[in-house]
Amino acid sequence: MPSNLFMYLAAMSAVSIHNLANNIKEVTKTYNSLDIHTSNTTNWTLTDNDRLINMFPLCNGSRQSPIGLEYTNTKENLNLRLGLTAYERPISGFLANRFPTFRLIPFSYEWPRPSALISQTIARSFNPYADSHFTLSHIEFRWGEDVEIKQAQGTGLHTLDNVSYPVEMHFVHINTAYTNLEEANSKPDGLLILSVLVVPSTHESYIFDRILDELSTLTEHNQQVNFNEESTWRSLLPQDTSRFYRYFGSTMTPPCYESVQWIIFEEKLKLGLKQLKRLTRFRFLGKVLGSDKEIDWSKQLRPIQKTGDRVVERSFRRVHRER
Repeated sequence: MPSNLFMYLAAMSAVSIHNLANNIKEVTKTYNSLDIHTSNTTNWTLTDNDRLINMFPLCNGSRQSPIGLEYTNTKENLNLRLGLTAYERPISGFLANRFPTFRLIPFSYEWPRPSALISQTIARSFNPYADSHFTLSHIEFRWGEDVEIKQAQGTGLHTLDNVSYPVEMHFVHINTAYTNLEEANSKPDGLLILSVLVVPSTHESYIFDRILDELSTLTEHNQQVNFNEESTWRSLLPQDTSRFYRYFGSTMTPPCYESVQWIIFEEKLKLGLKQLKRLTRFRFLGKVLGSDKEIDWSKQLRPIQKTGDRVVERSFRRVHRER
């Protein structure tokens, strides 16, 4: 009997040591950086605003992004509605290393791409003649230095009620009146971008783990890999897509085209804390002209822009003020 007890305790010790080793390995994997190379040398950065404006005058326009959104400073419009089609289909596309981050791009030949319509008419259904139709071009991922939710610092991505979030996902849609992204970029009604703010939680997303696994193989600019999953495109959006803010702004990188209708969802997408930490270890490295210094473009976030006289609308009303 004592020998059996000894064998049991020894086995349990071995399991504990194994688990401890795995935990240490996971922490190491989470915090070690992984260098990913982006496109050719640039002669600008997002944080050098004077140089940016000098090179790209549009970056000094009156409809620039990102901006800070505050519930009390927005206009209620309960007629605003967002329609999503083909988002319930399984993900079929490819992941690509594209400056200044990576993209998830749907295949156009598998089936009709996920699409979106935005309407502010009182009619019960969308009007195909009056409402613009946008088709999904790609999803981009943007993130900052860490995975904390904190008071806005004046730089970064969109903020809600002066709070910044660690990750923002952009679902970039092209107006179907235009042939491609290049053409749509320069049109005042060319783009519709759905913005999903991400918060850390205990929930681990299977699909996001798969994305991170594939991203670690795309270490050179323009590398890409097929990405097919049973999970749907809808799984990358928050559950409630009826509550959102809308304003007209710009692309977040030069030439800062003022062609974007932004939709920022009020509900956040929850992803695992370990997953977000894993995302922040990726470094998208590039060079600035005339310098040997490397820049981590994934941490190059444009400063919050002035809202000016723009009207920011919201499609909802808060019954109780949320914090």
